[in-house]
Amino acid sequence: MISTSSVQSVVKSQATDDSTPQAQGTQSKEDKKLLQAASASGAVAVNLVTNTTRAVVDDSTLIIAGDLDIESHSLGVIAGVAIATSSAEVQKQGAGAKDAGDGPAAVAPDADSSKKGAAKEQMPKTFSAAGTGAVNILRLNTYAALTDSTVTTTGGGVSVVAENTGINASVAGAKASSAGPGVGASVAVNILSGNTHAYIQDSSVTAAGDLQVASRDLGVVAAVAAAGASATGSLALPISVAVNIADMDTRAFIETTHHAMSHSIIV
Repeated sequence: MISTSSVQSVVKSQATDDSTPQAQGTQSKEDKKLLQAASASGAVAVNLVTNTTRAVVDDSTLIIAGDLDIESHSLGVIAGVAIATSSAEVQKQGAGAKDAGDGPAAVAPDADSSKKGAAKEQMPKTFSAAGTGAVNILRLNTYAALTDSTVTTTGGGVSVVAENTGINASVAGAKASSAGPGVGASVAVNILSGNTHAYIQDSSVTAAGDLQVASRDLGVVAAVAAAGASATGSLALPISVAVNIADMDTRAFIETTHHAMSHSIIV
């Protein structure tokens, strides 16, 4: 199972040098601290797979000339990808050229510093945030069993095998860019769990060949989380978290069983 989620958010506003931008509605010149542009985006990818596979011989009497093979196999593969980007920008425009007939205006000694202060006050007030989450949960139960039975093989062996293979991968990425504060956060979580059991229980087994009881479990988990944030002269906060959890129970056993073998017993 594969799932993907992608979101992009871009907000732009325009402002002249001598006025407060109007991206979010009309604002007064006196209130220069209001947000001029804000952008946010989020993406989530969730995969949940639960599977149970059984191969069982129960309450039986078997006389076989060849082999008795009881096998159970499970394969689970899931991948999740979540990507989000967010951008908030303010594009400034000039107030316009002066009239050709106007002569040079008188400049006060502190005019330059006043202009710098005014320009600083009129710097874009923007905020951008992007967040993603990718969560994969894979649970596989695999059972192979011979129970409450009488088995006789005259020309072969008895094999009880359970195999479980789980592959779990997730990728989460977030990027936020802004002239003001920017926050990017991503979380990737993988959970792999299940039971893999192979057993002979409460049975009588007489075999000319080998008696084999085997349980095999292969689990692969990978989580990648990446976050980026860029801000111009302000706060940039990237946060990324990757979590992998594997909880598998693997067993192979013979319990309360009478067996008469001419060859090996392999557990």
